[in-house]
Amino acid sequence: MPEIPDLQSPDYAAKATHLISYRDHSLSHQHHQHLFATAEGILIVIGWGTLLPIGVMIARFCRKVPMKCNEWYSSHIACQLLGYILGTIGWSIGIWLQTSSPQHYASATRRTLSIVAFTLINLQMLSICTRPKKDQGYCMSWNICHHVVGYVIVVIVIANIFEGINTNKSDEADKLMKWAYLGILCVLALTVAALEVLRCIKSKMLLQSVESASTMYSSSPEIK
Repeated sequence: MPEIPDLQSPDYAAKATHLISYRDHSLSHQHHQHLFATAEGILIVIGWGTLLPIGVMIARFCRKVPMKCNEWYSSHIACQLLGYILGTIGWSIGIWLQTSSPQHYASATRRTLSIVAFTLINLQMLSICTRPKKDQGYCMSWNICHHVVGYVIVVIVIANIFEGINTNKSDEADKLMKWAYLGILCVLALTVAALEVLRCIKSKMLLQSVESASTMYSSSPEIK
């Protein structure tokens, strides 16, 4: 017959107090871990997942066609730099959670995508300091590499975000973040599509005006 514990004994009271304290500490620790994990996701979504693509859009659509902006380069750099800082803070929080909490699981695919994205983003930030002048011979090659790497970063970051969200499908915060980011991507995609159409139309109009001016010049009588 099992021994019935004496509820009035000091030892039982001490053990019960210790268990309650341990449970409360464990719940508090899990709560803080969950808050840090949520902050990680929000910072990466806003920084890498939203501001970096907006910076790419500024560089593509605000230089000449369809919306000419004299301050496009400073706006592009500011948007990219802010996105880099926020996303890197979120990425650092994720690394800290993975090393300090075994409950914070990250798949091998997500870890690989995160490392690749972080490496390429740092290379893009460093390339700003090595941007050549227009009169230098390798300026066009630098621009092509910079643009291609920028587009690759956007694709990898989006894949990394959805991979991280799909890892914790049962988390309500991750479900909410998934739908919120899907909404952000839809808005960005529709904006890009509209600007691309406008860009094609304006480019075609400029080409027609140049051809018309060239035809008028070639058909005009020579001045003797």
